[in-house]
Amino acid sequence: MNRFKQWIGLWVVGLALVLVPKASNAAVKVDLALEYPVAVGTTAQNFNSNLGLSGDVYIDPLIAPWVSNYLTVGYSSLSLRSDTTSSFRLVPVLVGLGLPGKVTDGLTTEMGFGLGAGIGYINSPGATSYRAYGYFMMQARGSVEYEIGSGFSAFARIPVNFIIGTNKMTYLAYSGGVGFKF
Repeated sequence: MNRFKQWIGLWVVGLALVLVPKASNAAVKVDLALEYPVAVGTTAQNFNSNLGLSGDVYIDPLIAPWVSNYLTVGYSSLSLRSDTTSSFRLVPVLVGLGLPGKVTDGLTTEMGFGLGAGIGYINSPGATSYRAYGYFMMQARGSVEYEIGSGFSAFARIPVNFIIGTNKMTYLAYSGGVGFKF
């Protein structure tokens, strides 16, 4: 229980770092992406992948100019192999820090790490009861981004998500989308 309180405290501090703006123009960038989640490990034997979505909000650097801060919310769906009409759905909410790098003019990379929570549930048509579960989540991700025009970019990202609960699960998501700077 004590370790749980420590993780909650760390998550709250991270959330405060991301959501409390230091300048008047708080939201500097919004990313929208389509994701293809792929479960890995022994859990992967039970799931087929479906398309998902994710969105990120980047805030002005709060720690240092070379560290980015973000809040990410996603939606992932994995069908059960034994019953393709049933699926495991997950909504992760993570606060993260990234280390951006510049390759050339317009081409950048970023390595990020996030902590947060995930809400997972089984969608089973015809079932009489539904039950949602809350999980602690960690995420490590790498991305490549190309600035197409002023304030508009396209990116490819591979986040690896670690769900920590009674049964541990790991999944990665191939994701691609567009970003808008304000």
